[in-house]
Amino acid sequence: MNLRHKFDLKSIDFLSFYNQVKLINYIRRQIFLKNCFICLKKFASSEELLKHLETDDHIKEFPDMDLWDQPEYYFSTFEDDNLLCLLDDDGYNKDESKIKVIPEDIKFEIKKELLESLNDLELK
Repeated sequence: MNLRHKFDLKSIDFLSFYNQVKLINYIRRQIFLKNCFICLKKFASSEELLKHLETDDHIKEFPDMDLWDQPEYYFSTFEDDNLLCLLDDDGYNKDESKIKVIPEDIKFEIKKELLESLNDLELK
């Protein structure tokens, strides 16, 4: 894939698995629509788009995260997309176990009547 498309999946392995999925789905959707995934310029043909990507060096650039970090890109552009099966979630996710999760403090009140009825149950 690196030779033909000038894209190496290892270049995005710093992203979480789900961000990798969104990025690839975003790029594939834009290419399918014949839009440049960097500048969003629309082209009449795939050949014109490819020429633009190569001449403007957009093929080597990383799209702005605001463009692809959207929930709609969790879903594949193509049905049964084998490319997404090649993604490895070993990179970024190894460190996720070190993320500290802080639970919220839950405040609740027990009504006096309920507490009294529970106490009555224990006595019987």
